[in-house]
Amino acid sequence: MRSSGIGFDPRFIGKSGPKTQRSGALPDQIAANGWQGGLFTTADHFGPKTVFFNPAVRLEAVGRPRHLFARQTLWNEHWSGASSRITRFDIDGSILRNPTELEYDRIHPDECWEDPRVIEVAGKTFLGVATWIPGQKPIHVNQRIAMLDGKDRVVEQWSPIYGNNGRNAHWGTGNEKNWAWFENNGRLCFVYRNHPHIVVETDGPSIVVHHETPFTSSWKFGEMRGGTNPVLIGDEYIAFFHSSMPWKTIPRYGERRRYFMGAYTFEAKAPFKVKRMSASPLLTGSEADPVIPGSPAVVFPCGLIIEPSGSLYCTYGVNDCASGWVRMDIANIMDRLVPC
Repeated sequence: MRSSGIGFDPRFIGKSGPKTQRSGALPDQIAANGWQGGLFTTADHFGPKTVFFNPAVRLEAVGRPRHLFARQTLWNEHWSGASSRITRFDIDGSILRNPTELEYDRIHPDECWEDPRVIEVAGKTFLGVATWIPGQKPIHVNQRIAMLDGKDRVVEQWSPIYGNNGRNAHWGTGNEKNWAWFENNGRLCFVYRNHPHIVVETDGPSIVVHHETPFTSSWKFGEMRGGTNPVLIGDEYIAFFHSSMPWKTIPRYGERRRYFMGAYTFEAKAPFKVKRMSASPLLTGSEADPVIPGSPAVVFPCGLIIEPSGSLYCTYGVNDCASGWVRMDIANIMDRLVPC
């Protein structure tokens, strides 16, 4: 099995699940839907256990390259002992070039940053990340938002106090993951939960107000959880989410899950009520893609932009060890969504 350029080529050691649960590789699923896409490779050589996954994406001005912000991890059999940071790449088709590790102050020398989401507000880049400290007991994953300067250096960062989130990974009362940041009328907001739909408006580090609206969905593929940053199309935002279901038990690693990607839309003004969503998965995690020992079958959408051509361009993580992209026609996706 090829490592898709990430320099990591272990053999999958799990027992395969029922054939009815198997699915083709993500590039094959993308092609079958009539979309464009595939997996990224890196132009540079990295160590044998360095992986890049769960990426966000930024579109520069016309004629300038896109940037991918990915979670860089030195694979460890026990993820609680892994080390993660954020690396930015230039995107050249399916090739990632010019890696640059982001510079930021850490509250602890071993603090990890991962699973980025990127948005642009008034010409400034904001980066939402999950942070945590290996070895801390218990580990509390913290959600943080950082403002970048013109050279993508972190010049300011804060962790809004909401839910289990504390001012940093030391002070939280539980895990907070997958906040989906977006901009609404110049204000930083995030989707906190999909079901019920909770949107929180912030004023920098402070919470201004939160909006909660119920909705009933027919999604049968596990709990809907945050994914990409929402982007505005007309009078509604669209975002891609993930969910998962039990898949199989892998000796030595225990139960693993299969992930699914769907899409939904919500109103562009408070209270941000959900309008429509996928009836079935758009993409399904597959063991036919690059894997690492004990890997779940993952497709994990993180990044979303609207290209000048009008297409949706989404970046996603693959099996906790690789990154991919898909380009979709907006009308094609909207036609797949059903009213809620």
